[in-house]
Amino acid sequence: MVPGVVACHFLAPHHFVTTLLATTLANAGGYTASVVPTRVTLAQNEGFVIEGAFGNPAGCAKGNAIFVRTDHPQYKVLYATAVGAVFAKQRIYAFINNCASSIWYGSSLNALDVGGAFATDAP
Repeated sequence: MVPGVVACHFLAPHHFVTTLLATTLANAGGYTASVVPTRVTLAQNEGFVIEGAFGNPAGCAKGNAIFVRTDHPQYKVLYATAVGAVFAKQRIYAFINNCASSIWYGSSLNALDVGGAFATDAP
């Protein structure tokens, strides 16, 4: 090394792609556990929250809850399915890829948005 010269190290192209992919996957979210929900709460005019032992696939401030905002295009269908799952003791799960803040809950929750998925599961 030459005195007074700062060394620069560049990643080989394949290392850059690997690093980029790992960073992207780390924030990609994932599936919740398939569980019977314990409660569905209307969160004022924000949307509704499904509670249960879902885990925390997006790494939000509050886990074990799925937040669906009122502006979700399938809001009514998702709400009816969630409430039905509570009464029928039907397992549900979701693919979550981000967090959303809720004033009612005072923290960020796993958010089911148009990039996610929602399904019932066999009992």
